[in-house]
Amino acid sequence: MKTKVTYQGTIIFDPKNRTKKHEAQSSWKKLAMVDFGGDMCEYYAWFVKNRYGITLNSPLRGPHISFINDHIRDLNGGFDNPKDCGTEKERHQMWDNLKKKYHKTKIDVVVSTEIQTNGEHVWLRIEHEHREDLYGIRREVGLPIPNLGKNKDGTLKPLGIHLTIGYPVNGRVNLEEFENDVTKSGRMNLDNMKYLYNIFRDNGGILL
Repeated sequence: MKTKVTYQGTIIFDPKNRTKKHEAQSSWKKLAMVDFGGDMCEYYAWFVKNRYGITLNSPLRGPHISFINDHIRDLNGGFDNPKDCGTEKERHQMWDNLKKKYHKTKIDVVVSTEIQTNGEHVWLRIEHEHREDLYGIRREVGLPIPNLGKNKDGTLKPLGIHLTIGYPVNGRVNLEEFENDVTKSGRMNLDNMKYLYNIFRDNGGILL
């Protein structure tokens, strides 16, 4: 039986740019997230450190769930019908209206406490039955479920909503270094990544 916990977070639209990549994409990428604040990442990273001796670097934005991370062209059904989704001005207005409705509002999110990893990042999963509130906000501006594009048969490649708690590194990456274009991949400890991935693979997708 899976153990779950409910955390209350704050919905944030258009968070401050933290990287050069985000800055470069800011004219067309629309981002909304649930910000939890506090030391949640450090809390769960402690279990990974205690059991496997691996230190996790916390996400730059702290504990959060990105539930909208989409191109402005995909709003108002543009993902499926790019020729019938209104003008770009209309889509920006849809975004502004959604932001006025939800920005800085509180939301409860049910999170699985089973720690998972792909070897590169470590996260807590939001199960399908607990994603509806966030999916509902996406649907208000005509966005499909989060995805990695379409399969050849036209079906979506779903991208599960999750709460990233960290990634293994050789050393801490501070904000100044990150903004000076020191990328995560350049600082990751590859041995630790492979170690975590093997545990994940051999344990049915569960790290802890």
